[in-house]
Amino acid sequence: GAARAIGVELALAGARHIRVVNRTPSRGKELVELINDKTDASAEYIVWDTPYVLPEGTDILVNATSIGLYPDVEAKPDIDYTSIRGGLIVCDVIPNPPRTVFLREVYVKERHSYCVRTPDSKYAKIHVKNIKTRQGKYSPTKTIVLDWEYQTDGSNSFIEKKVPEPI
Repeated sequence: GAARAIGVELALAGARHIRVVNRTPSRGKELVELINDKTDASAEYIVWDTPYVLPEGTDILVNATSIGLYPDVEAKPDIDYTSIRGGLIVCDVIPNPPRTVFLREVYVKERHSYCVRTPDSKYAKIHVKNIKTRQGKYSPTKTIVLDWEYQTDGSNSFIEKKVPEPI
């Protein structure tokens, strides 16, 4: 359900190419066929039987699986986390726990964007502008500068807000 909805919406929103990485060939191929037949995007199916390495140029990474869902909250998708680079938009559809091992593993990188579900069941997009390290009295401290947008209703519309420095 979630992968199908996200894949189709990304295609309708203008994504040119979508890689569907799925553990179940029939479900993955069905989604690829739907995207290729009903949208202008091109889609390809990739069997997920080894740690997935994100190709160079990947813009968006979405975990639309049940991996990490309560009660198995320590599970994470089998991907090569070293292949995740700055500038990537990362989203996890798992609602419980809100900060999954997948998102913690990705960790905060400069130029990354994250999609998070808020307590009122809306979404916020958080973009890490930069990370500054300053030498404190006893140890270095990090200041993370963010931009963020927040959904004001149940639509896909976001309003832009700025988070003051430092966070």
